Amino acid sequence: MSLLHRLLLLVLVAMIPAAVIEVKNELALRAAREAEVGRDALHLAALFEAEQHRMIDGMRQVLSTLVKADPARAPGSSACQALMDDLRASYPGHLGIVIAGLDGVVRCSTDRASLGISIADRDYFRDALDSGRMTLGEHVLRRTDGRSAMPVALAFQDAEGRAAGVVTAMTDVSWIADFLSKRPLSDNARITLVDRRDRVVAQVPPLPNQTAPNQADANGTLSPSVIALLSRDAPGVAEVTGPDGRPRIVAYQPTGRSLDGVGVVVCLDKGEALGPIRGAMVQAMTGIAMVLLLTLLAVWWGASRFLRRPVAALVATAERWKAGDLTARSGVADQSSELGTLARAFDGMAEELARQQRVREQANALAHKTAAVLGSITDGVFEVDRHWRITFINERARALIAGGRDLVGLDLWDVFPEVAASAFGDNYRRAMRDQTPVEFEEYCTAFESWFAVRAFPSPDGLAVFFQDTTARKWGEAALVSANREKNALLAQLNGLLQNAPVGFAFFDRERRYIRINEQLADSNGILAEAHMGRTLADLFPVVGASVEPLIDRVFDTGEPIPYREVMGETPKEPGVTRHWLIALFPVHEGMEVVAVGAVVMEVTDLRRAETARRQSDERFRSVFELAAVGIERVGLDGRILDVNAKICDIVGYPREELLRRTYRDITDPADLPAEDRLIERLLSGELASYALEKRYRRKDGGAVWVRVTSSLARITGTEPAYRITVAEDITERKAMEAELRSARDEAERANLAKSKFLAAASHDLRQPLQSLFFFTAALSAHVGSPAGAKILAHLEQGLDALKGLLDSLLDVSRLDAGVVTPVFEDFDVAEVLDPIRAAYAPVAAGKGIGWQVEVAAGRVRSDRTLLGRLLRNLVENAIRYTDSGLVRVQCRPDGRFLSIVIQDTGMGIPDDHLERIFEEFHQVGNPERDRNQGLGLGLAIVRRLSRLLDHPVEVRSAMGKGSAFRVLVPMGETVVAAAAGAGSAAPGMGQGRLAVLVDDDAIVLMGLQLILTEWGYAVLAAGSADQAMERLSAQTRVPDIVIADYRLREGRIGTEVILRVRERYGAGVPGVILTGETGPDCLLDATAHGLTVIHKPVTPRELAAAVDQQLKAVSA
Repeated sequence: MSLLHRLLLLVLVAMIPAAVIEVKNELALRAAREAEVGRDALHLAALFEAEQHRMIDGMRQVLSTLVKADPARAPGSSACQALMDDLRASYPGHLGIVIAGLDGVVRCSTDRASLGISIADRDYFRDALDSGRMTLGEHVLRRTDGRSAMPVALAFQDAEGRAAGVVTAMTDVSWIADFLSKRPLSDNARITLVDRRDRVVAQVPPLPNQTAPNQADANGTLSPSVIALLSRDAPGVAEVTGPDGRPRIVAYQPTGRSLDGVGVVVCLDKGEALGPIRGAMVQAMTGIAMVLLLTLLAVWWGASRFLRRPVAALVATAERWKAGDLTARSGVADQSSELGTLARAFDGMAEELARQQRVREQANALAHKTAAVLGSITDGVFEVDRHWRITFINERARALIAGGRDLVGLDLWDVFPEVAASAFGDNYRRAMRDQTPVEFEEYCTAFESWFAVRAFPSPDGLAVFFQDTTARKWGEAALVSANREKNALLAQLNGLLQNAPVGFAFFDRERRYIRINEQLADSNGILAEAHMGRTLADLFPVVGASVEPLIDRVFDTGEPIPYREVMGETPKEPGVTRHWLIALFPVHEGMEVVAVGAVVMEVTDLRRAETARRQSDERFRSVFELAAVGIERVGLDGRILDVNAKICDIVGYPREELLRRTYRDITDPADLPAEDRLIERLLSGELASYALEKRYRRKDGGAVWVRVTSSLARITGTEPAYRITVAEDITERKAMEAELRSARDEAERANLAKSKFLAAASHDLRQPLQSLFFFTAALSAHVGSPAGAKILAHLEQGLDALKGLLDSLLDVSRLDAGVVTPVFEDFDVAEVLDPIRAAYAPVAAGKGIGWQVEVAAGRVRSDRTLLGRLLRNLVENAIRYTDSGLVRVQCRPDGRFLSIVIQDTGMGIPDDHLERIFEEFHQVGNPERDRNQGLGLGLAIVRRLSRLLDHPVEVRSAMGKGSAFRVLVPMGETVVAAAAGAGSAAPGMGQGRLAVLVDDDAIVLMGLQLILTEWGYAVLAAGSADQAMERLSAQTRVPDIVIADYRLREGRIGTEVILRVRERYGAGVPGVILTGETGPDCLLDATAHGLTVIHKPVTPRELAAAVDQQLKAVSA
């Protein structure tokens, strides 16, 4: 490949990346434009949908106002039509109002053409009458003009509160034209409205003779691709191919997201939208191709003209030189290009070759002259040939290395064998091998001298010039040693100046700073550089007035001045007087003083400490004498060294008499052993101080109780060690403690009586309420009329409210009384959450809200009953205050805790109520104190249970969005879970099982028997354990379950009944304990035997859940 072809290929390769980048940019620009078109279309669809929502809200406001107007509530009156005529003038043309009576006939309207028309068959009319609320209907065709319109209807009442008719606001599709007059569409854009039945409601601009991706066909149905887009969950942008085969960009708002069920589709012709971009891309590609072609043509012409022809001339000239004609020249040396430079170099090389030939001829003539010169120079010189034979050596060389001998003709390595393996031999061989001069300086051990050597190779051998540099090297070594010592001394001085704990400064004869260390500069509050060249008086006038005369004296006398104390201010602490000790010394250079050095130590803190010490001593003496407690200084031998007035008053001795005694003389002998042990520990360093209550013996013989605190004093100097003892008279406090002990004993007896009362009150209040629950549940199967069923439902609601109030009141009383003792154990959290899931699912379903319980696998350490009570209160609260949405219970690990979150979508809690909600009887949104919403004790119980169990409860809430309560429960030990058992019958279905009921309350027993019979159980009822066993003896069946009251007559308990049944029929018989007691005894007893405990009053639903749980456990 020729040079020209390579150059063309190189240019082509260089142009390709630019073309690729341009193509990539054009494609990126097209993609960006396509995305921008999609976003604009989606934005237009969103604006269109927002306008619909705004219009619907306006219609709702109009209806809410009209139903309150008297003319509108009398549709047959002339005032009603007059009102409609007035509204017609003020409302836009697309909005119409129709008022119809109960028969559906239009009585008055903004469009008089609709008077007398019946709308009774319209869905929105019937929905508004049935619900009594605002109703948004689907698009309908108006019977007056056949135009599509969207109705919003609201029923109204007459003066007596009865339904009297329906007011309907209807807007037709002409509102779209009003909207688009403010926001015109582009030429290639089209908007289509679609209802829930996938029918086209309106389209702007219309296409009567063409089917587009967002247009209905002749039967009013959409294309399948657009229907699929409108059924999605979220708005978006898609590309759809039209029937004409052209792609279109479609932005859509799904029908499911709209309040009125109307979807919005915005369609743009992709070809028209991207047409400018496509044209620009074609022009850019054409331009790139033209530029590439023109570039290749220009390169071909230039290379032929300025490269190929000069190269041919250079090749011809080189051929003539090869033939021996050094007079030949290239002929292109006059060009200014690189080839011209190369040609000039070729011509110069020919001239240089001719010149060298002439020089060689002259060199031979000068060789003899050179030998004479070498013999007279001061350097030692010798030459060797290619075989290392010495061919020349001058007199200086013979004197330095040959001992005066003539070495010509001898082998260099034979004469100096020790040099062959040294640096000298290595450098000589390198110079000969590489034909490169070398220069080096080395120590020769053979001559014990230093030599500076220069070796010059030639085709004939090697010429070596050398000098003896031993004297110079020893001088340099001495100088390096001296410099090293000087640098070490300077480094030590600099280290001293920079790291010394004192300040250093040096001054010249003009008292100017010439050096200062960082310590002193930082103390002054000025950078070290800012000191240089300035006088002491310039920077610190007060200090300078004291120190500068001393500097002058040192310069004059050459004698140092010992430390002097000076005072002044510096910029570091303006307005603060500081103290320094300054010593000055002269710096001599020969006999002359060239500088004065200063050593500065700041003693400001020392002076302040001395002042503070004096003030502290004065304050201590004042406090010591005037203290309200007694203070003693006691020597280590027990002697009293000093006392204040208060200690004299406590023991009744004058000061002089106390100072002649020891602390043992005034201490009750019975208290001495205890204090001696504490003093021994204090002196050994085991204790820093000790406190002790003991008795002092007064001078009059009486005893006084004191609390003494004693510690070793901090000793300075040679002062002997002693103890400081503070004595406080606690005689009155001791008397009060005796009274408090008596009062505490009385309170404990009262608390015990309260606990007994609470247990009795709990049992006695729950028993009759329990029977009401059972009889009410049994009665439901015998009430057939709707009115009776409604009354029975109200009764059940009242009983549920009464049960909740009773449980809350008794729980608060028990928690405040401290009679609840948690029983902590490790258990699976599902054992608490699964019953809550089952119990509250029907409650949530009854309110029409969602109910989710997400149970994470994990074990917790808590009291399962109290934790269940805490979570139930939070769940009940969440369901009570949530009218729509859902209530969710989630649990997930959170470090060493399991986080249980109860979240709702209710009304939320204001920020200023977040703490108050945990107070008794405080409720949010219940100012009327509606008892159906409870007493406001649920969260108060949650707080008490949280503190009792040490399970932190956190709350966060947002008004109108809901609340979330989080409970942190400690994680328990993990165990291997057993395999899940098979399911059992549906809850509450007896399927003929035999249930044994034992309760000493006849009414409760009767109610319990009725409800279980209704559930399909065969029931054996008994009032005592003996009666139950007696009646079971007459049975041939094995009991399927035993339900017993815990506290029976004659001191018997329900667990005894179940154990006796198990003893007769096997340990697998399940059991449930009903109890009205709230103490821990029942729970502990039942848990020990694997029984379920439910507290009266229990609802039928709770009883069914407990029974089914026991039956499932047996089946498993």
